Formats: sequence, C-alpha cells, structure tokens
Amino acid sequence: MNRRRTAWCGLIVVLPLAGCAGPAGTGEGTAAPSPSATPADPATVAERAGSYGVVPEYVLTIDVEGLTAISHAGGAYGADGYSAVLADASTGAAVMVSAVAGGITAGSCADLPVLTTSGSTADGPVECRTDGEMFHRTAGDVQEYAVERDGALVRVSGSGVEAEVLRAALESVRVPTADELDTLLPPLSGPVERGDLPPGDGAPDNSVGRGG
Repeated sequence: MNRRRTAWCGLIVVLPLAGCAGPAGTGEGTAAPSPSATPADPATVAERAGSYGVVPEYVLTIDVEGLTAISHAGGAYGADGYSAVLADASTGAAVMVSAVAGGITAGSCADLPVLTTSGSTADGPVECRTDGEMFHRTAGDVQEYAVERDGALVRVSGSGVEAEVLRAALESVRVPTADELDTLLPPLSGPVERGDLPPGDGAPDNSVGRGG
C-alpha cells in the first residue's frame, strides 16, 4: 500500500520554541514541550523517514494544548514534502503541520494555495497578512500561518482553532520525540509497497497478447 497521501520530502528544519499562546476558540493554547521531550535520534528519524519515502529534514511536529498526534498521520506530502496532523476527536479541532521545499514572500503569498487539514486546497481567494516574518493566510473558512526556513516552506493549517493558536504552533515546530515518531511514523515491517507495479522484478508488463 502506498502511504503517500497526494502527488505533491539534509539538516532538520527547527523553528524557535514558543512558550504559551493566547486563548483559542476551543479554549486551547499552545503547550510548551516537556523538558524531557528529547528529539528522536537523527539516525532513527532518517531510517523511519526512508521507510515512508520522506526526506528526514522535514519530519516535524508541533505543540498545541489539547491536540495530540494521530497514529499514522505523518507521512509523505506530494513529491518532496511531509505533513503531520494533531487533533482532538471530542471537539473536531485539528491542526496540520507541513514542510515542502520552497519559500514564500509578500509577492508570492496570494498565489500559494491555503491547505486544509486533510492536505487539500481550500476554496476561495487567498488573503495574506504579514505578521513579523510570518504570513497569516486565509481562504474561505480555512486559515494557516506560513514561514520560510532554510529553503523550506513550513505551514501550520487549522480547523476549529483561532489564528493565535496557529501562530504559536508554527513557532513551536520541532523534531518529534522518539514516542511521537512512533505515533506519526510507526515502524514498518518492510518497505512501502507502491501498489502500481506487478510482482517479480517490478518491471511493467508491456507484452502484447494474442490478437494484439
């Protein structure tokens, strides 16, 4: 089974950690990570990322009070990116962090689609507002914060949360701990099957049958 969710992955991108955010519409702020939240071993991150077809530099998570990482919710995002989802099943609130190669400027902000927490493109024209070095972006009823770091476009898109939570979540972007890595990118028993190749040596069967 191919675990790439869309047809859209070094040094790991890390943003400065935030303290706490203001209140959100859900009554939640951004939680500071525990002092014991030691990043997973880089070799383990690289090995796990390789199993999922993800570039290890973009394996990230965020801290949002009341939201937890969903099992298997991390993975490849298109051709060269990564995304992970945190959610609260009781309220429906969800936040997605994503990282792809590229950047964002005031001139390009409105041309870049806003993402939903499922990774699809939000409907409606994109409206941009600068917030320091970040960009607050909305399209329809979807909003996100975006920033460029070390040649990567890092975004936090939200559903059921307010802008302050998304901003603080983007500031909290970090490498997952070992436990978080096991949730987002659990160990696989073997390489990810693409699902579009025949058994054997994997070469497509282009032979012509009878009459053809």
